[in-house]
Amino acid sequence: MWYEYRINKQFLKAENIFTYGIEIVDENGNIAASVKDVFAHEEQARDFAHMCEKNNVSAIHLRDVIEDYLCAGLENEDIKWYNLSKG
Repeated sequence: MWYEYRINKQFLKAENIFTYGIEIVDENGNIAASVKDVFAHEEQARDFAHMCEKNNVSAIHLRDVIEDYLCAGLENEDIKWYNLSKG
């Protein structure tokens, strides 16, 4: 199945900041999965979306992939999550 990976942007009024999430859109233009408020930086969200596209992450696995990304970042702040997929 073909997917498009998009960034969604939210403004958190209480904190006066923007956050970024990701959504997966199927070949019919339907949103198959959407997770908001994951990333603090747009570049990080774009890199994540690119990694998902490169690895053809399915909608059903999006939350697991995000969880793995977040856990990897918590274990080692110096780790570049996008290098994890390069081995």
